[in-house]
Amino acid sequence: MNRKILFIFGTLLCSIIAMQAQSLSGTVYRDDSKETLGGAQVTVSDIRKTTLTDSEGIFLFSHIPEGTYEVSVSYIGMTPQTKTVTLSGKSTERISFYLTEDAQSLSEITVTAPGDRKEVKEIKRSGVPVTVIDGSSFSGRGTSIEDVLNHQVGVKLRNTGGVGDESKVNVRGLEGNRVQIYVNGMPLNTPDGSFSINDLPLQFIDRVEIYKGIVPPEFGGDGLGGAINIVTIEPSGGYMDVAYSLKSYQVHDGTVTWKQYLPKQQMYFTLYGSGLSAKNDYTMVSPFVDGLKIKRDHNAYRNFALVTSLSVENRYFDEAEVELMLYKTYRQIQGVASNIRHARSEVTTMGISPTLEKQHFLVDRLDLKFSGIAANYISCLNDTSSYVYDFYGNKLPNSGGGEIGSVPNLSDDRIQDYRYNLNLKYALSPAMSLNLNNNFSLVHTEFRDTVADQYMKTDFTGEASSLTGVIISFSVSNKWLHEKLTSVLTARNYFYALSGKMVNTFYGTTLTPEELDRQDTYWGYSAAFKYDFAPHWLMKAAYEHNYRLPKKEEVLGDRASIVPNAKLNPEQADNYNFGVIFDRYYS
Repeated sequence: MNRKILFIFGTLLCSIIAMQAQSLSGTVYRDDSKETLGGAQVTVSDIRKTTLTDSEGIFLFSHIPEGTYEVSVSYIGMTPQTKTVTLSGKSTERISFYLTEDAQSLSEITVTAPGDRKEVKEIKRSGVPVTVIDGSSFSGRGTSIEDVLNHQVGVKLRNTGGVGDESKVNVRGLEGNRVQIYVNGMPLNTPDGSFSINDLPLQFIDRVEIYKGIVPPEFGGDGLGGAINIVTIEPSGGYMDVAYSLKSYQVHDGTVTWKQYLPKQQMYFTLYGSGLSAKNDYTMVSPFVDGLKIKRDHNAYRNFALVTSLSVENRYFDEAEVELMLYKTYRQIQGVASNIRHARSEVTTMGISPTLEKQHFLVDRLDLKFSGIAANYISCLNDTSSYVYDFYGNKLPNSGGGEIGSVPNLSDDRIQDYRYNLNLKYALSPAMSLNLNNNFSLVHTEFRDTVADQYMKTDFTGEASSLTGVIISFSVSNKWLHEKLTSVLTARNYFYALSGKMVNTFYGTTLTPEELDRQDTYWGYSAAFKYDFAPHWLMKAAYEHNYRLPKKEEVLGDRASIVPNAKLNPEQADNYNFGVIFDRYYS
């Protein structure tokens, strides 16, 4: 079943990308010579498509509807040139450009005043309360994402342990799952928690957006205390990046990224690999025994990642990408109340992730963004020790057969994770737009542990449960008073469902799996306003009534430290925000 879904997912994407339409190609030359110009910018203004010529001066646009278009070419030191092209009947139209040198442009020097980039300015102009950190402010420095966030007012990132342990983000007093973490608008969280914000290489971060309160409707998430969206760099052309760092407590961290541009096919091929190993053998003071110092000598962590992607531009979709991923993590479980010596967990993740973007989708004013993931996790908890240990070197027989709970575990659980975020934005006018977002998640867990079954004299292996969450939001954005006032009104519908059978081995007393049959619906809403009342001064106010749906580990447990609780209800919050901001770069 899982393979069929992945196959259909990939086939559908490839079929869409391969749709046939008119094509426009050509060559850009220097003067009347045969010397071609690589790196010239070619734009079809009517459909907002832009590309660069390859090393042979060739460009190609695919999937262009029949019609008449203006094609413009520009190159540094050359006079720009525009031609009118009509596409009809032919599958491919070819055109040539001959650019002449512009002596005046070569002698000009452009001085740019300091300020925010266009992308940063647009985010700051939105109605929601947001702080934007430009990646250029920390690029090339010996710092971490933790340092970057901790220097922001009202934001705190703290680790719950060493490398590989959970990182909790605090935004204005709310933390943990109440604060959503996004990467390029896609939720970062995974069902097994094997990937965290600290796993993101700092050198690939373009900017960090911190939303203190209301989350933009196009994200479609359910964070109560705001959100952090990390936008990664998308450089043009090919490149290679190699990084390695050595830190305290024997932390070795290395990454290799190779990106190759195929100009004739207008495709990017990317290969990314990373490896991390950490002993985490620091010393801490026991919270249970006064004066007892504990060396965390069973706290090692290792992970490995291999990701490959293929992306295309200027086809039917403006951007289309499919990504294949493989992650492996190994984590020793360190005890605090008792001296755990052998328990450990291992997770293997394989998945596929498509991304699609298109302006003027189906109709002229409709824009589409889609991102999804289909992943399979193999989660193994190895906790079968026949002995327990204390911090004084004593070794005692273990009647329970495990160091963590009351039941020995040698699991081989299977988890399927299916998620997507679909966003449609329609511009009614330059001052008014509608936004519809659909955020879907389905986590299916299958219990597999013959050792636990044998100990409890049960036959639970094969029992499965599913957790479904659907969030649909609709928002209206308006600009008033000559664009001085911006408003964003949003309504959200939350659907939450549990089904199947849940196995609880935490206390070793479960004789039958718990039947799950639950469906709930909730409504949320928000209003956000921004007013530019003076040059460089703006005022923002927002109110939100929101819900946060429970995560997989909160409801179904994690077999190690979180007890299952199928009766857990969504959290809800009423958030108020008001602020007056001065920004010398804002205008």
